[in-house]
Amino acid sequence: TLNQMNVRELVYLNQEALAQLLSAIRLQSDLAQTVVIRSGEADFHHILASAQHVDGYYIDFGFMKTNVSAIGTMYKIVDIEKFFEDIEQRKFANIPMKVCFKLYDELAHDEKKFMLNFEEGKCSYAECCEKQGKCCQGNDLMVEMKLSDFSALMMGSAEFASLVRLGAAKVSDAEKVRDLDTLLHVEQKPFTNTDY
Repeated sequence: TLNQMNVRELVYLNQEALAQLLSAIRLQSDLAQTVVIRSGEADFHHILASAQHVDGYYIDFGFMKTNVSAIGTMYKIVDIEKFFEDIEQRKFANIPMKVCFKLYDELAHDEKKFMLNFEEGKCSYAECCEKQGKCCQGNDLMVEMKLSDFSALMMGSAEFASLVRLGAAKVSDAEKVRDLDTLLHVEQKPFTNTDY
């Protein structure tokens, strides 16, 4: 008989608490040959003594399989202006930048255009008014992407530089990609253990 321990939810407040929990799991090594831990931490494998996946598979060119990842929770920002009102307390890097976004909403088959102004660690939203000819004047960067990718970006599920590199976002000035990537970076990607 080969036993496997499944840790479906690992909740901790700090490094010390995590170390204690992992120590308690290690004490069960005489009862379980393998342990499966669900975690939203992308770098979790770095704290393990051996990060190798139990199946022992290697990936071409000398890479060791460490984990299985999956895409689960998807987000859609329904009301962009309301979203930015709701996150007005969020702190952004102190990089002044005006960015014009042109988004394609795949479900509504509609295009949305607006400006985000990053200044002194804050972000303000301005709707574009095409009739007055004021849409996105004086911007530092123009970004074109799908609303679904923008939603993932704003929720912290995706990195801006990666979306540009992969062609999911088009920019008017490649030199500004790093700054916007820094502005929109979040420390931890969203994760849930809730089944639905």
